[in-house]
Order: sequence, then C-alpha cells, then structure tokens
Amino acid sequence: MTKRLPAHLQITTEPIADPKAVVQYGYVRVTVLTSRLFRIEYEPTGDFDDRASQTFWFRKQPVPPYTHSGNRRSFTIETEHLTLTCTNTTKPLSAETLRVVLKSTGVVWRFGREENGNLGGPCRTLDNKDGALPPGHGLMSRDGWTVIDDANAMVFNEESWLETRERNRDRIDRYFFGYGSDYQGCLRDFTRVAGSIPLIPRWALGNWWSRYWAYT
Repeated sequence: MTKRLPAHLQITTEPIADPKAVVQYGYVRVTVLTSRLFRIEYEPTGDFDDRASQTFWFRKQPVPPYTHSGNRRSFTIETEHLTLTCTNTTKPLSAETLRVVLKSTGVVWRFGREENGNLGGPCRTLDNKDGALPPGHGLMSRDGWTVIDDANAMVFNEESWLETRERNRDRIDRYFFGYGSDYQGCLRDFTRVAGSIPLIPRWALGNWWSRYWAYT
C-alpha cells in the first residue's frame, strides 16, 4: 500500500464538476466549465473518471448559463460563446459526429482537427540540445481555439500520489477552448481549472549565470 503524502505536500483539488454543468447522452459527456471551455469525453464503459489529472485540478466552477437539447443519439449545447453539436453518442467521436461553432467568428472546429496557427509552448528540457528548438504545443492559437488531450494524463490517487490512468485506447478526454482573439480570456479560463501558474519567489531572481560547454 502506498504511503500517504505528508499533509504539507498534499495538494488541494476540486476535480468533480457541479452536476448542473454536466451533460451526458449515451457514451458522451460534456462538462460546461465556462462559456468558452468544454470538457468533452467519450467512455464506452460508462465509467467516467473524475479524478484530478496532472493538469486539471479545479473542475468545480460556477455554472455558466447554457441550454441543451437532444436524445439518446444526438444533442446540442449552447452557451453565450459556443455551440456544440454531437450527432452520434454511441460511437467514438469523429469529425463527422462532433463540431463546435464559435459564435463571434463563425469558425467551426470539427473533432480531431489540429490548429494551424498554434503560437507554441515551452520546451520541456534543454538537455543535450544545441541550437534552435521547435516549441511545444501551446495553449493559444491564431485559429481562435485550442484543444488539450488529457486522455492519457496521470491522475492523483487518494494518497495524493500521481499514478498512471488505466489505458483505454477508446477513451476520449479533451478540453476545448474557444476564445477567438481574447487570449487573456483563454489564459484566465485555463488558470481557473488548472490553478495559478507557479512562480519562483522574487528573492530568487538575483544574479544567474551558467555555461553549457566543458571547462578546459
């Protein structure tokens, strides 16, 4: 049995969304986290995972105004900024069965489509690197939307340790951010569900110096 982390090392999370924000039809579940942020899941076992993942800790958010309608096979969700339509809740999501429309621009995202204008994210490490590096996938895109795939992310267990989620190649767990050109709004929504960005203390920002080649 894994020993529980000491209290001062445990994190505080609220991973279970307000039930009023959750819409489920068939094997598809959508959580309306904000008017511009959806969690979109497909789980053929029906056993949806509500544990905090390595990225998303705070899914319990004030429920934004929205409407939904549908039946066992298809449904629509509409918020102030987005309209999501799913036409088949019995099969894995695809570009033919799920789309989201950004009301402000009319841009349509279909499931599986990747951004062309992603503005890039951090490089995880500079070890053994020499020269320019391509940036990683970032949070923001000139396309006006971003998708984060969380299906294989590690999750926190009851002892506050990270563990690997049971592998299921059919599981879909993605976060759709539809913000148009409001990049600050995108970052604001992200920090609401992922937590504040950790910063080093100001006293650590003294004289930094290092070199990356061997001494003679």
